[in-house]
Amino acid sequence: MFTGSLGGTSDFVFRGLSLTRGKPAAQASLDVEFPKEFYVGAFVATADPKPGPSPPVEMDFWAGRYWRVSENFSGDLRLSQYTYPDDPRRVSYNRTEITGTLGFRNQLFSRLSIRPTPKAIGSSPRLRRRQRLGAGALRPPAAQRALVDLGGLRPLRPRTRSITTATTTGTRR
Repeated sequence: MFTGSLGGTSDFVFRGLSLTRGKPAAQASLDVEFPKEFYVGAFVATADPKPGPSPPVEMDFWAGRYWRVSENFSGDLRLSQYTYPDDPRRVSYNRTEITGTLGFRNQLFSRLSIRPTPKAIGSSPRLRRRQRLGAGALRPPAAQRALVDLGGLRPLRPRTRSITTATTTGTRR
């Protein structure tokens, strides 16, 4: 089965960081589901994460597997790659994530993502302040390698759902 989306947003924000510095972005995605609950997908969006030389787009790719554990519980394991082609910056912000998700009744979810090489791009008041102070590349402390999302889906109308998430970044010492 194929699914996809094409759209725009007033500000491309990912995990609290603006990847367009408050400007609009065009976005598109494509997902392909295979038998035995395997899937692959891709996402592309226009980007402009920081003043000066910045990558024009973000391209993401993923592959994973979904399991229906019981009538009420599900699981998902995904490998994702976030890339910034033609990025003019000296530091590469491409990154890989491994994500495990537990779901309850396809409405409540708990997700743990591990980033072997954590880096952040974008703009936020704290990061802009660090940049003004000459803190160099925009990235979190090396210890920030995991994050946890808690979320929920609520049906609004047939084929439409509202998504609510809360994210926290963990550290590994």
